[in-house]
Amino acid sequence: WVFHASMLAISIHMFLRSAQPLILAVFSITTLSVRDRRAYSLLFEEVGITVLQYKILLSSATLDWIEYAPHEVVELDGESMYF
Repeated sequence: WVFHASMLAISIHMFLRSAQPLILAVFSITTLSVRDRRAYSLLFEEVGITVLQYKILLSSATLDWIEYAPHEVVELDGESMYF
């Protein structure tokens, strides 16, 4: 029974880790910011991603805003930027 209990504990832990972004997105009481709504409507809605899926991406930190100063030069090294 020890084996089954440990497997159950591991399964519950893995389930909670994978379901956490969904739970955070569903139960978040905040709405999308103007910037997030604009990015969603221009980029993600076009390809069929739902608002819930977009909120999951935001809550799991898969998407993150990077702010640059005006006229700042950005060098793309290819490690973390994909298009």
